[in-house]
Amino acid sequence: MSAGADSIQIATLVVTAGAVMFAVAASVWAMRVTTGARAAQAIWKRRVSDLEDKLTRADSTFGAFPGLVLVWDQPPDLAGGAVEDWAKPRIFGSPSALASLLKFAEAADGPDPGSLLLEGVADYEARAPGGDDTTLRRRFAALVTEGQPFSLTILGPEGRFLEADGRAAGLQLVLFLSDATIRGLEESGARGRLEETRRVVEADPAAFLDTLERAPFPAWRMNASGRLEWANSAYAVAVDAKDAGDAVSRQIVLDPGLKGQAGEAVKAGEAIAKTRPVVVGGKRRALDIVTFPVSGGAAGFALDVTEAEESKAALKRFRRAHDDTLNHMAEAVAVFDRGQRLVFRNTAFETLYKLDPKWLDERPMHGELMDRLREKRLLPEQADYASWKKAELARYESAPGEESPDELWPLPDGRTLRVARQRHPLGGLMLIFEDKTDELALRARYNTLINVQRATLDKLHEAVAVFGSDGRLRLHNTAFKTLWKLP
Repeated sequence: MSAGADSIQIATLVVTAGAVMFAVAASVWAMRVTTGARAAQAIWKRRVSDLEDKLTRADSTFGAFPGLVLVWDQPPDLAGGAVEDWAKPRIFGSPSALASLLKFAEAADGPDPGSLLLEGVADYEARAPGGDDTTLRRRFAALVTEGQPFSLTILGPEGRFLEADGRAAGLQLVLFLSDATIRGLEESGARGRLEETRRVVEADPAAFLDTLERAPFPAWRMNASGRLEWANSAYAVAVDAKDAGDAVSRQIVLDPGLKGQAGEAVKAGEAIAKTRPVVVGGKRRALDIVTFPVSGGAAGFALDVTEAEESKAALKRFRRAHDDTLNHMAEAVAVFDRGQRLVFRNTAFETLYKLDPKWLDERPMHGELMDRLREKRLLPEQADYASWKKAELARYESAPGEESPDELWPLPDGRTLRVARQRHPLGGLMLIFEDKTDELALRARYNTLINVQRATLDKLHEAVAVFGSDGRLRLHNTAFKTLWKLP
């Protein structure tokens, strides 16, 4: 029993010792784990503190920058190669800089401050370092599509200047925008560019809009958003406003399509002219409306071309009636303009020459038509065709009073055409072709018959004389002349 008790006691001691050793090991492991976690926590705390310090310094830097920094994580979409949606860029900078720059976009529209600002300044006249005229909208589109960085000086309203610098930063796009007028031209480093821009602006048509106040035709100016900013007295009269100020305050447009046409001019960067029917003073008038891009938007003027349009319509009606008349002629008619291009041919012409109507619809040149007729053997045979063709085309350069005599063209197929040429009242030549084959054949047979009759009468010994219904002598024989001793 004592041996068994000793075994149990020894086992108990072993278990107890093992438990104590396990506890000691667990404590050591726990202490190590805890120490590592605390060290890692300390490291992360230091990193977070460093990041907060860097962020604070970055905010301080952005706050000290006399402008704004706009950042795009994703580039804006381009519609037709131009920026239409600025895609809500992130804005960094001081609130005072944002407030100052937003004054440039008072009349613009946008879903957020960044888009509002950019839409307001995107179409102002700008100058690149190389002296090229451009706009922020165009250069930003080049940055998006081609990654081309840019640096611009933008001329804003009231003689204020902005500096814009666009860059790609990895997958991001960054635009630095600042008001150079506020921070001083000496500090901006762009005095030369700004002075050059000022000289360009002096030649801009917008600078002379005030001189149009007394012009007898409507003139106006719109901003980039299509809002009417200025109009002259003639504009006010045309839209039945009290005065120009009333037209601007009530935003009365001369025609509903003005805003769209102004946008087209700004996007195209060139003048656009369209003739529109407009009711002026209760009467329907035709106005030739011209819009052209200027700094910050578009300007335009309208000229009354009603009489000219009515004259054009009357001329079209006259030409249509003239063409209808020519189509009822039995003679073939072809009309060539002053550029020697076929502009009209009647039905008889197609019947006479049997040319492909589709080819004639392509309005071939006079020389090309002659070559085609020669290929089909529908021109007189010429020993020197090149010289004959040159002489024919030289008639376009003859004086209007020089009339060409009619000609007879014997064709290889046996037909004979009479060709008459006339100078067309609108320039060019009109050619008239008449088939004289039957007439000439009949005349030849008639002359042959007369000669046969005369030969028969000459063989008679009796004097014979034949008088026509008009009482004139038609035929006589030799005996008649001998009898009466006529010469």
